Amino acid sequence: MDKSSKNLARKRKRHKNLIPLLCLIVCVVVFTISLFIEDLEAEVEGSGHDSLYTASKSQVSGSPDSMRSPQVGETPSRPRKQSTSTKAVPEHRQSESTFDSQIKAPFHVPYPFRVYVYDDVVSTLNADLQGRDSCYTPYTAAEMVIPDLVSRSSIYTTDGELADYYIVPVQCECYMTTKIQKGVDFSRAAAALNKAFQTTLDIVQSRYPYWTRTEGRDHIFIFPSERGAQILSDYNMQRIKKSIFLTGTISRSNTRFNPWKDIVIPPARGPWTSAKEALPALLHAADPMAPSRTTMLHFRGILPGHHDLNPWGIRETLAKNLRREEQVVFEEPTEKCGRNCTRREMLQARFCLCPTGGVEGWSLRIFDAVMLGCVPVLVADDVELPYEAGIDYSRFSVKILERKAAETAEEIRSIGNSAHSRKEDALRLTKQHFVWHEEWVENDAFDMLLKELLRRVRFMRNSPYRFWSMPVPTG
Repeated sequence: MDKSSKNLARKRKRHKNLIPLLCLIVCVVVFTISLFIEDLEAEVEGSGHDSLYTASKSQVSGSPDSMRSPQVGETPSRPRKQSTSTKAVPEHRQSESTFDSQIKAPFHVPYPFRVYVYDDVVSTLNADLQGRDSCYTPYTAAEMVIPDLVSRSSIYTTDGELADYYIVPVQCECYMTTKIQKGVDFSRAAAALNKAFQTTLDIVQSRYPYWTRTEGRDHIFIFPSERGAQILSDYNMQRIKKSIFLTGTISRSNTRFNPWKDIVIPPARGPWTSAKEALPALLHAADPMAPSRTTMLHFRGILPGHHDLNPWGIRETLAKNLRREEQVVFEEPTEKCGRNCTRREMLQARFCLCPTGGVEGWSLRIFDAVMLGCVPVLVADDVELPYEAGIDYSRFSVKILERKAAETAEEIRSIGNSAHSRKEDALRLTKQHFVWHEEWVENDAFDMLLKELLRRVRFMRNSPYRFWSMPVPTG
C-alpha cells in the first residue's frame, strides 16, 4: 500500500471514531433544547390557568381569603401560611386537566378550608369515561360532580401545601358500569378496576408528598353506591383505610364504613343527569304537595326470587301482607309501568315504601319520594342516611323495624292526618338538602357536604382552628 492510501485510511478511521462523539453532542443539544421548551410551555400554561382562575374569581366575588368575614360565634382563623415550595404541582403533571372546569364560572363558598384535587393521576382508571351518559346517573354521578364543584369553588387550591383535604377523583362505580355494559363479567371488571386503582394509589403515594404526612387521613375517595368501598380488594382497602370515604346510603354493618370518619351523601341527581334518569318534566310542573293523594301506601319494585318461587327477605314479607290491602299499591315494574310511570304513581301516594332487601339501588327510592312529596317509609334497621348529623329524619319519614314488616299497614293507618301534614311540611323544608346544583346554594347537598368537612377540618394538618387570635375565656 502506498503512502497516500495509508493517509486516506487513517483519515477515514479518525472520522469514523468521531461519529459517536458527534452523535452524543447532538443528543445533548436536542435534550437541552427540549427541556427549555418544556419548561417554557409549563410556565406559560401554569400562569395562564392561574391568571384565568384568579381573574374570574375576583370578578365574581373577590379572593377566597379576603371574601370571608368571621361568622358570629366562630373562632377567628389565623392567616393562611404561604407555600414555601417553588412549584405548586409536580413537574410530571399532564397539561390536560381531567376536569373541564375552566369553561364554567367559579363561585364562592363561605368556608375557610382548602381542597386540592389530584387531576392528573387517574387517566388509566377514568379513560374514556368522561362524558359517558352511563356515568351521569344518580347512582354514579357524584364521582364526577363533586370534584368538578370543588375545583370551581373558592375552597379549591392548586397548591397542595395549603390544602386541608385532598380529593382523589377515581370513578370506580362508573368504571364498573361501563365495563359491564360492554359485556365484561363482574369479576373481571372488578379485577381490572383494582389493578387500575392500585396504579392510582402508587402515583399519589410516590409522586406527591401529601399522603405520607397523615397516612392519607385527609384524603377523600368517592364511593357513591350502597356498597361503598366493598368493590375494592383487601390490599387496596388496607392502603386507604384511614382516608375519608363519601358513600351512598349504606348499612352500618358494612365493615368498610366508619361513621366517625366517612360521610354519607345523597345521589347526585341534577342538571347533568341523563334524560332517562331525570324526574319527568310533568312532575316538576306539578305541585308535589298537592292534596289529591288517593293512595295510602305505594311500592313498585323488584321482588328477588319471586318468579322462580324462591322468594326471600323483607320484600317477600311485605308482599304477603300488603298486596290485598285497600289503598295500597304493591307491585313489580312492568313493560307498561316503568320508572316514570312509577314516579307518577308516587306523586299520588301519601306514603312511599322504601324497603331494603338485597336489591342494589333500593335507596334511590327514598330520594324520589322526598322530591315528590311522598313521606318515605323505611324498612331497614341499620341503614346510615345522608347527613344524619344535620338532618332529623324522624320529622319527615317513618321507620319500621324489619321484624315488624308484617305490621306495616297497621303502622301507616295509625298515623293521623295532622301527623301526616306535619311530615309533609317538613318535606318541603328538608328536600333542598338532597338537591345538587351547578354552584353553591346554601343548605343544598353540596353545602351539606362542605359543612360535614368543616366539622372535621380542625383535625387536619393545615387547620385554621389550631390557632386563634382572640384570648381564650377563663372565667
